[in-house]
Amino acid sequence: VEKIDRTDKLVKSSGDIIVLSETSETGVTYNFYNSKTEQIIHTEQFALTDVVSVDFKVNAILENQVFTITKTAIIGNVNYYEISVYDETGKLLNKLSTDTYSELLDGVPSFNLDLLKIGINYYKENENGGFDQAFTVEKSSKIPMFTAKNGKYYYYINNTSSTLSIFDENLNLYAYHTVPTYAEDVSYFILDDGKVLIQYLDQEPANSENYTYYDSDTGNLVAVVTELYNTSRNSVKPLEVDHIIVGLFSKSTIYASSYLDYLELLNFEFLNDFEFLNDGIKNLGVALEIKNKKLDITPVLVSYNNSAGIDKYLNKIFVGQAIFPPEMISEDRFVATNVYGQSLLINASGDKIGDVTSAEVFTAKYIIKENNIYDYNMNLIASCEGYEFVPSVNNLLMFSKMVDDKLCHYLFNNGEYKLVADTTNVQLVDFGVANDKIIIVKNVETSKYTVYNENLDPLVTTDTYLSYLTTTSDGKVILHGVNPTDLKTELYILSA
Repeated sequence: VEKIDRTDKLVKSSGDIIVLSETSETGVTYNFYNSKTEQIIHTEQFALTDVVSVDFKVNAILENQVFTITKTAIIGNVNYYEISVYDETGKLLNKLSTDTYSELLDGVPSFNLDLLKIGINYYKENENGGFDQAFTVEKSSKIPMFTAKNGKYYYYINNTSSTLSIFDENLNLYAYHTVPTYAEDVSYFILDDGKVLIQYLDQEPANSENYTYYDSDTGNLVAVVTELYNTSRNSVKPLEVDHIIVGLFSKSTIYASSYLDYLELLNFEFLNDFEFLNDGIKNLGVALEIKNKKLDITPVLVSYNNSAGIDKYLNKIFVGQAIFPPEMISEDRFVATNVYGQSLLINASGDKIGDVTSAEVFTAKYIIKENNIYDYNMNLIASCEGYEFVPSVNNLLMFSKMVDDKLCHYLFNNGEYKLVADTTNVQLVDFGVANDKIIIVKNVETSKYTVYNENLDPLVTTDTYLSYLTTTSDGKVILHGVNPTDLKTELYILSA
């Protein structure tokens, strides 16, 4: 555990970056501290009359983030604006000064998949924790918010116009695909090797023999048109399929949040979790089968190869399994539902381990079922009758119990209950923070706070009330507090 005392005050934090400020007679100084490298990466002083705001831009796809400093200075009756963008190494990426607020927006950073955009400049993440400028586009260029990226290509699916645009790694338009005006329910699905599976419906005349299925709701004859676009060859070939694809997720494709939201809307968000599948599966999809010219509206879970053929049906990992895939709850452990409504604990091979229909709690290590604690082999570990489970984030098994009119908290660890707090002598301040790695208690008599890890090993004892601040990208936990005596900021860095 490393303790850092500072005279400046916490402003905000995000990821590895902690922002601290200190006010003097001459102005306000902002210090930007990188808790991963344990260095001040940027210091800037502002006048007392300046209006300063600090914001972070985070992208779930990338490891690194950027921060912006926006300053508003009033000179006479005119507002002057300045926005600066820095990466986590403290490198200045862009600075824009203007007296027009609308122009200030040109300096606000945004992410487009794995690209950082500031005005007309695009940046790519480097290995040193920052960003490097990659290229510049013309201001008149209309670069869309991409749907996905695979390899060196960026894909934009326009659902309004039912078109597909593909851009190369320098954001030059590489290919454009559209469908006939009569096409309905147009879908584009990106396969693991970058090819695109295209499918749409065509309403056929009543006397047509070139239809795929009869729609019993409308009485129409419907042709299902499926094509495979080869991105590297820029060519399209027709396919004959006997199903309608309603959702697909490929392993090597980076998706924008908009597509993930679409999957969630369809209740297909499980498609972006390959953890329960074998490594050989590259494309996971949900389809509606067509049998004897009739559409079966019961969805099936399938594995596609990169030629858009179905390799296997995955909705039946074991006999009697209900349609959708098991939910991963621990390493090599899944909960699957059978057609009778039972919840079964299985491994990745589909072997049944036990019935968990009546289980109330699943943690990383244990299952609580009918007042008993089990491990993930369904071995009975201990009884928890008389204890009340206190929910946490992931790992901890914390219970409460009234003892001699005192509310006591116990941590179940390594097969035994360990007293954490009894309300009268020791109060439970916080637990479950930092992904359940930290427990904080207060000694009522001494007014000292102690920080424990998940095994109840003491890490820190201090007079300062500490709260969880952030977890760095390399797993270090940062706690923060203000010493009640000297009012200094205390930062505690707990090694991963």
